[in-house]
Amino acid sequence: MNVGWVPGSADLVCDALGEMLRRHGVESVRDGDKLRFPAHAALWANGAAYRECERTLQIDIRLGIEPNRVLVESVAGFGTEDGPAITDGIASLERATLLVLLAAFFGRPQVAQRHRWEIGGQKRLVALGPVTTRFGLPRDAEGKPDLRFFDHFKARLQAQSLPPGTHWVRLYQMQHGGKITCNEVLLDNDPWPEMQTAVAEFDWPTSENPYDVRVFLVIRDA
Repeated sequence: MNVGWVPGSADLVCDALGEMLRRHGVESVRDGDKLRFPAHAALWANGAAYRECERTLQIDIRLGIEPNRVLVESVAGFGTEDGPAITDGIASLERATLLVLLAAFFGRPQVAQRHRWEIGGQKRLVALGPVTTRFGLPRDAEGKPDLRFFDHFKARLQAQSLPPGTHWVRLYQMQHGGKITCNEVLLDNDPWPEMQTAVAEFDWPTSENPYDVRVFLVIRDA
């Protein structure tokens, strides 16, 4: 099993991405290695996959939203064969991220949670996706899903200062064996150290069983 870029994955990812978008009422056409959208001429999308290990792909989805600005969302796809693993990863994207993209960029605001948050003292519009998981949610002492982290995350985010314009944020936290194995907060594709520190400082439930949480949101000017 070769580790690294998956040959032919750009076509596989574009096909899977186009089919997913069609199911949600967004038509696209292939233009070389990109999907273009007749009803949204300023946007384009493509992607590729990378074999991280025998059972896992990293699938990078790129959405061009403005001149010289490209939103990148990465998801894991599980499977030893490339095609099924890409299908698995696109299904994860559909659960975790798609509705936010539709609301923020494809003129479908009704499909995602919409909020007005004060961030850094300024009112901003937020399209918020659901809390999703691949391995299970954190649990409290009674075994119920414990999503207290979100209020902590939101409060710390609202204390940050962001420049005007469109921004996207992704939180991913995973624990296994009672230890943090991934603590990632990205702002506009790049690690956001202040927020990663804030999220790591939260009193996460301790469990020997693996759990993870993923949150994606887009912030725009009010």
